[in-house]
This record gives sequence, structure tokens and C-alpha cells, in this order.
Amino acid sequence: MTSKLFRHATLLACVAAPLLWGQSNSTATLSGIVVDATEAVVADVVITAVNPETQFTRKVTTGPDGAFRLDLLPPGAYDLRAEKVGFSPSVQKGLGLTVGSANSLDLKLHVASGSSVLEVISEVPAIETERTQQSNTIDQRAISELPIDRRDYLSFSLLSPGVSDSRANADSNS
Repeated sequence: MTSKLFRHATLLACVAAPLLWGQSNSTATLSGIVVDATEAVVADVVITAVNPETQFTRKVTTGPDGAFRLDLLPPGAYDLRAEKVGFSPSVQKGLGLTVGSANSLDLKLHVASGSSVLEVISEVPAIETERTQQSNTIDQRAISELPIDRRDYLSFSLLSPGVSDSRANADSNS
């Protein structure tokens, strides 16, 4: 009886493990589509994301539909470079990625005319269309400037949308 219970528990753990992996996310995702000047998708473009502070680098190649996806990027500011023979490289600097963010960014390549590099400095839009859960990033400015009597992470987490103090809710019902 015990061995049968052990087998069922082992089977359940193996089946549930991938589901539990998706419940916590401490990295970011960046995806998009690469097009040319005529808005046609461009396949086989090498996309390189580099965090200049840590030198963390991730490379992918676009598929036949021009789409790319960079998963498991540690939070930080990234420089994104798109390269393909016959096109001028496209560079985007300072893309801020936060914990759990799933950002979408479409890139445009132009036909090469000599040796030029098109550098675009922009920010990833704040609206995330691929994610449904809430998250908030508390930066150094908020910690130093917000009028909080205690400087601990729990006080700051109460400022996030959808977060409430469970002790206050319990006390209000009595």
C-alpha cells in the first residue's frame, strides 16, 4: 500500500513540476517582429541583446515569419542589435526590462547603402499585451523619496496595486 502511494505521489510531482515552474518568474521576455522598409517580414535576422552593465548576452535568429523571442533575460537595461547581410544594422539602446515583464518590440531594417548603422534610442512601451498578472518594480528613487515611516520592503509592497495588509483586514472585521 505504501509503495503504491509513493508511486502516485511521484507521478503527481513529475506532472505538476512544469506547471509550478510557470508560477514564479524572476526574468523578463522580449519578443517582436523584424520588417523592412516596405513592411515585409525579414527572416534569418540575428538579434543580440546585451546588458552593458553585466555584459550578459543573448542571441536569437528570426524565423521565416520574422518573429523573435528572447526568454529568461535577467532584469536590467539592454541594448538590442538586429543584423542581416544586405541591411544596415539596427540598434536600440536602453530598453528597460523589469522582473516578470513580457515586452513586445518590432524592429525595422533598412537596405544597406555603404557602412551605416541606424541607432534608435527609445523605451519599450509600458503596456504589456501578453501578460495578465500584476507586478510592480520599486526603484531606488521610490525607496529614498516616498514618505514611509519604515524603510522595509513590506511597507513599499503595500503601495503596489492590488496589495493589501492582511492584518488590517483581520482587525477591521472584529
